[in-house]
Amino acid sequence: MNIVHLQLSGEIGGISVLTKEIAKISEHNNIFYFVFERGCISDEIAKDNTVHIQNGRHFDFIGEAVKFTEFCKKHNADVMISHSGAPIVRFLCTFAKKALGKKVKFILYWHSNGYDFFYKKNKIKNIIQKYIEKTAFKTADSAVAISCTVRDSFADLCGFDKNKITVIYNGIDLDKFSFSPRKEHDVFNIIYVGRLFPKKGVHLLIKAMSFLSDAYKVHLDIVGSSVSPRGNITDENSDEYGKRLKELVEKYRLENKISLCGAQTNVEEWLAKSSLFVHPAILQEGFGITLAEAMACGVPCLAFDKGAMREIIENGKNGFIAEDATAECLAQYIKKLYEIWDGDFGKYMKMCAAARETAVKFSIEETKNQLESLYN
Repeated sequence: MNIVHLQLSGEIGGISVLTKEIAKISEHNNIFYFVFERGCISDEIAKDNTVHIQNGRHFDFIGEAVKFTEFCKKHNADVMISHSGAPIVRFLCTFAKKALGKKVKFILYWHSNGYDFFYKKNKIKNIIQKYIEKTAFKTADSAVAISCTVRDSFADLCGFDKNKITVIYNGIDLDKFSFSPRKEHDVFNIIYVGRLFPKKGVHLLIKAMSFLSDAYKVHLDIVGSSVSPRGNITDENSDEYGKRLKELVEKYRLENKISLCGAQTNVEEWLAKSSLFVHPAILQEGFGITLAEAMACGVPCLAFDKGAMREIIENGKNGFIAEDATAECLAQYIKKLYEIWDGDFGKYMKMCAAARETAVKFSIEETKNQLESLYN
């Protein structure tokens, strides 16, 4: 079967990486259509798959929809998947589905929480986007959400029937992120991995570190950047945020306890030497792929009670959920896990094993199998 994955950009990001990993193990012919620009991930995908970079026009919905429909005809598309929530991407698939009818299946994919999905500051844009989303849902053959939380958010905001939405968790390569039994170390190594922008809450994690006395032998690695591999700022406040984090480290005199490591390509190696993964996001995360990667390496996780975190973290078993989105609450749970690591290493190791056991549920093979079951 010919499967067309419709996305905005070929830059590095959760969607492009996920679809790349699915294509690696799929027996179908996976074709990638990027509406606006190429990037490092689309370049990598192009080595083994058909990739089309449209360099489209942002406001020419009809013109771009006609081009996409012709592309689907040319490549004998059996299935088209709308991965991005951008209105133009939804419109392209809706238009193509109505033009091609039963010749092609249309799968609507939600990769983010509905409460972070729609415009909040512009009421007119919000009305238009909701209308496009509702039309797409009505037109689609199937709808997929990356977590129960995401499914419920769209059901609540748009009145969609939950029973018509399939939950398919994002998957990871369990061989790449493998479990190595922990060794007792002199230092409790904490790690954060992800983009750096205000809603990721990394400033709260730095402040939390300031509440730990010198009696706690801890070190924090912050792995990530506010800048994409091609030099683009990923958020309008991201550049200033990166500077703010450095200033906070200096303010609290934590230069010896916190390392700002920048973006890294060998994340699995950083995770393998870590004792605790902290995800201090204050937004309603749709899933949290980095938590699954950390758990696959046997690293317990700590996060605020936001979005889908409770679908990944079993409180007290493979990590902890911090009830209040504050630095003080975060510090309390860091201390709690540190004391387990320092005082009862056997119990800590059970948490590591439980983390790995949880991650097995999020294999890329399982994601691929569930998605492909919707093709027929």
